[in-house]
Amino acid sequence: MNWKVTRPSTRMAFQAALAVGLVLAVNRLLGLDRPFWGALMAVVVIAGAWGENLDKLKQLLAGTVAAVGGSLLFLHLAGDRPLLVLAVCLVSLFMWAYQSPVSYATASAWMGAFAIIFVSFISGHRHETALLRGLQVLIGGSLGLAVSAFVLPVGVGRDLEMKMAELEGFLRDAARRAFSFLADEEKQDGGPVSTIEIYRRLSGVIKTGRTAANQYLIFPSRRREFAERINRLRRLALFVSGLIESLAACREQEVTPGLREFFGQAAPAVDQSFAVYLGETEADGEMEESLGALRGLLTAELRARTEDFPRRGLAPYLMFSHYVRSIAETAAAVPPGLSVHPAGHTAGLDSSSEKPSSAPVE
Repeated sequence: MNWKVTRPSTRMAFQAALAVGLVLAVNRLLGLDRPFWGALMAVVVIAGAWGENLDKLKQLLAGTVAAVGGSLLFLHLAGDRPLLVLAVCLVSLFMWAYQSPVSYATASAWMGAFAIIFVSFISGHRHETALLRGLQVLIGGSLGLAVSAFVLPVGVGRDLEMKMAELEGFLRDAARRAFSFLADEEKQDGGPVSTIEIYRRLSGVIKTGRTAANQYLIFPSRRREFAERINRLRRLALFVSGLIESLAACREQEVTPGLREFFGQAAPAVDQSFAVYLGETEADGEMEESLGALRGLLTAELRARTEDFPRRGLAPYLMFSHYVRSIAETAAAVPPGLSVHPAGHTAGLDSSSEKPSSAPVE
């Protein structure tokens, strides 16, 4: 056996043993019955990072409050009818098993209801049993949470940092692969990344972020820092997903040489935005000029194809431009607004302005 303290199983064993010992000591000091309820709650709460344990304790307390209230009401209405009590106990066990994979708070409520109703009915101490159950949950859960927070604690800060870094790199790779059609066929490295995979990874970051929010409950500045970073990363993930989908819609139509040049200039603009986001380079005014030139290229192409380009066909290209701009605003801190362009902020879309040059702004 490996008894290294860093192993999760060893750490949880130490935490559980200490928590159970404290629960038994408090029960003995207060002279309470059924100390095993509190000991069980302490072991249940200790599951991993103490941010997760705090969330579990909140759900456990919410379920216990519901169980105490519902059980007292049922026992008052049921009277001395053992068949009805047995039926409700069986239903409570079934609902506990059914809700366990769905909602921990609901499952706790049903298990608490079963314990209170069954023990109260056979002992005749209805109110005392219900209140004792609630008190034992509070004692056991609180001591279990305290032990997990101060004895060999497990944090999620490093795990969250790692997941965010992985998602940032994945989004950059996804954006690059979306433009792989511009390269020669033999140089392409697979098709575009599925947006479902982006959302799946983003969901993992958000889930870990919720645990971190519990963990840093008493550190508001650190909690706010993580919240801002996750929110920015969430927006970036949504914009990259939109970029992939809108680019796929654009490619369903003919990719003319003008559009190929348009997409060819969009690819380095997006990659440069990620370089600024990842700290590889600093933001400068060239990004704004690149976005302006990009808008000019699209305007020139649309003017050249006025007759064979239906108005409803503009949507994918406009959405693509929007997502490129949004990525730059989010990742490279480009100020929101219309891009700089020689023809002004209308970027050549105004019919009174001259036809813009398709060359990039120097």
